[in-house]
Amino acid sequence: HFLPASHIQLGVECQDWKEIVENMGRWMYERGYVEKRYVASMIENTEKNGPYIVVAPGFALPHEALNAGASKVGMSLIRLKTPVPFGKEEMDPIEWVCCLSAINKETHLKAMFQLVNLFYNQSFRVKIKECKTGEEIYKIIEQFEYETR
Repeated sequence: HFLPASHIQLGVECQDWKEIVENMGRWMYERGYVEKRYVASMIENTEKNGPYIVVAPGFALPHEALNAGASKVGMSLIRLKTPVPFGKEEMDPIEWVCCLSAINKETHLKAMFQLVNLFYNQSFRVKIKECKTGEEIYKIIEQFEYETR
C-alpha cells in the first residue's frame, strides 16, 4: 500500500498552499521519494497554472510529471488544522492534502483516481472527519478501496 498509516498526519498547521506543498515535498524528499527539483516543480507549476492540484471538494493532490524527479512511488496525506483556500472557489477551503510521487503512468493514475474518487464520496469524507489518528484513516481508506474494487 502506497499510503501507510505512518504517512498520514493530522492537525498540521500551515498558512497557505505554498507552505503546505513545500512541507510535504520536503517530507517526501527526506524519505527518498523525490528529488529536490520535484518539490520546486510542484510549486512552480501551481504558481504558473493556478490551483490545478485541487481535485475534489476540500482536497488537493500536489504531484508532478513522471520525469520531474520522483525516485519511487509514495504518498503522504495530511489534514490541516485550519482549512486553507487554494483559489478554486467551488472546492475551497482545502482541509486534506495528499502529495504523490510516481515513477510510471499506471501506478500514478490508479493511485490518483482511487483517492480522488474517495474524496468525492460523501460517506468517506464524513468517516475520515471523525478520525483522530493516521491508523484510523488508513483503515477507512482500506475498507473503502476494498468495497469499490
